[in-house]
Amino acid sequence: MKGLNYNTELTYDCPLLLERKSLEDLDIIIQKGYEKLMANNNKSRDLAVEERLKERLEYFKQKTESEIEIMRTEIKKNLAQYAWHKEYINVNAKLGENRYYSEDSLKKIIIAPELAKENISELKVKYGAGDINVTIEFESLRWRTIHLRTAPEDNEIARELFVELRDWVDKIKAPNWQKIWRKVKGFHWFIFIIFIFFISFLSLLTPTAKDMAFSTASAEAHKLLSSGLTKNDIPKAIELILRIESKYIPKGANEIATFPKWLYRVFFGGLTLSIILSFLPGLVIDIGKGHNKLKLWRLWLKFISYTLPGAMFTYILLPYILNLIKNSNLAK
Repeated sequence: MKGLNYNTELTYDCPLLLERKSLEDLDIIIQKGYEKLMANNNKSRDLAVEERLKERLEYFKQKTESEIEIMRTEIKKNLAQYAWHKEYINVNAKLGENRYYSEDSLKKIIIAPELAKENISELKVKYGAGDINVTIEFESLRWRTIHLRTAPEDNEIARELFVELRDWVDKIKAPNWQKIWRKVKGFHWFIFIIFIFFISFLSLLTPTAKDMAFSTASAEAHKLLSSGLTKNDIPKAIELILRIESKYIPKGANEIATFPKWLYRVFFGGLTLSIILSFLPGLVIDIGKGHNKLKLWRLWLKFISYTLPGAMFTYILLPYILNLIKNSNLAK
């Protein structure tokens, strides 16, 4: 086939909030595509009918035009029964465990009063005519939420339908930061646990207030010894001996933090972030109970996209930046 060849199948693994307006737009695309398929299939049947008539040319020479037309209609009707000339459109909504609602158009699913109190967990659309078929699936699976396929790949009409549907998907798919979020969801707890182990390991290496007091006293004693003791150094030497032997901790030393403050900020910030990352929508369809769920998830994602980065900056980065500025001013 001439032109650019490409795969007419795509899969997206991302949060998906399917709004009613998007579903209505998809229904229009499906109906127009289905009409195109039927027109192409009807043309194909007409050609097949004429081929059949040519095969029986001698027989039809003895028939009138009206009789030939009746035969033509009969042949066309019979051809419609064969799989390679059938036309179909099926829309299935999964309502729960082993519960489904089916219609012959997406629009009927959208406006069905029976679904007003239902929660749709999956939505699948399959339609075709002749040897061309289209599959559109919305599922809340770990590896995908959107699956789109048209076949055969080398058919021009199938490729046109794929491009139209792909353009629609590009308009409703989640932004890249949500795709990344979905990929790390669950795994982020493993990263946080590794971080906790790292903190615990640091606690074994970080000196305590007692260690720091002993080290300071020992350093002062070594300094006295290296310069040689004088009569005036005796009181200081006795003080250092008492501090070392009694393991004395100066007043205020207990207030020294075992870890730098920024480590505490990273720890609690990481814990908060890990909890937040655990809550991410998979597939929410704006039909029935899904309408209110979709509104809540919209608010949650808006909160995450605006509030969380600001909070993390204020809680972790800003104190660190202010501390750098303070130290640089003191250095001057």
